[in-house]
Amino acid sequence: MNIAFLDPLQRNALPERSRGDLDDGSSYRITAIKFNDDGSLLAVGTHDGRIVIWDFDTETVAKIMIGHVRPVTSITWSKNGQYLASSSLDWTLSVWDLTGTGYLFTKTFDSLLFSAQLHPTEETLTHCLVSQCLENPAVVNVRTGEVTRLKMLVEEDDPLNFYFTAHYNHDGTLIYVGSQSGRISVFDATTFEHQKTFNCKAGVIEFQFSSEGDQYLVNCSDRTLRLCSTADDRVLFELTDPVNQVHWKGFAFAGEDYVIAASPDRMEHRIYVFSRHFGELVKNLEGVNESVLGLEWHPRRNIVLSYSSVGLVYVWSRPPTENWSAYAPGFVELAENEEYLEREDEFDEMSDEEKDEEVIDQDIVVDVWDTGDVAAPFMIPS
Repeated sequence: MNIAFLDPLQRNALPERSRGDLDDGSSYRITAIKFNDDGSLLAVGTHDGRIVIWDFDTETVAKIMIGHVRPVTSITWSKNGQYLASSSLDWTLSVWDLTGTGYLFTKTFDSLLFSAQLHPTEETLTHCLVSQCLENPAVVNVRTGEVTRLKMLVEEDDPLNFYFTAHYNHDGTLIYVGSQSGRISVFDATTFEHQKTFNCKAGVIEFQFSSEGDQYLVNCSDRTLRLCSTADDRVLFELTDPVNQVHWKGFAFAGEDYVIAASPDRMEHRIYVFSRHFGELVKNLEGVNESVLGLEWHPRRNIVLSYSSVGLVYVWSRPPTENWSAYAPGFVELAENEEYLEREDEFDEMSDEEKDEEVIDQDIVVDVWDTGDVAAPFMIPS
């Protein structure tokens, strides 16, 4: 679709309906999805440990990578799109070189990996942040294999003092770490030194940072998404479903104006759309009767992907409204059908003689202008 022919008022509009699903004919359950930086490729993690790379523009499978033996828990891309990291329930972290033949780095840990995230801005990939069960988060150097654990501040009176989720901020300068008790600690991503700690109202499940870097989302155990400011870590809005009180499984920033979220609680494919500026529910997107397990927003286009409990990836978009006047300035769009009355001689055929006569009869305007004095013509003497 040529963007120049689309209605400019519709280019930033929210998706309206599902236009189908990604299906390559294989039968596998999907456990994680992630776009690369420009949205041209989509990585899909499966229940059997495979990672399928889709060319999203053509909606065809570009590559299949086999390495894990249990379900994939997370997928992350490098800034340049050359590398891909994945964590799995087999306790393994794998970093893949998509331009090469396979692994760049692989390491097996001593407990379950919740997630892995490559550094978001490194030109030469070096660091990967890992969240591990019952262990402090760690930063892994994928070039040397060195593992650096973050030193957490432990409160002895807190029975839920272990940290299990960590995330880089938008530019990779800070690391945010959340605990079940609701404490959020911030570390310098270069020196790994502790910067500050503040309390959230409930246990922290997951973080998500906006691409602009001004806001971040915290998914909490009290069934609330908290939209916070990165400037002072103040809670701007608390996003909830006041009727059903569902807990959130998938959530993401949707462009500059919205936040999308979904829940696996009910057997319905519903995506909630909230305003980032007012914190209110704007609309719901409803699909098939399958619970939603995750969401992904396209980084360049207004498209959202959702994957369900049966393992399908659904593509949500808005039907494009084409601006046909872009083809010709004199093109007129009609709101409804109109009966066209032709002139009496509009489609009459003319012979060649009649055409010549018509040309002769046409008035020809001759432009004559004065060029001043004309020099005497040159004469050959006799």
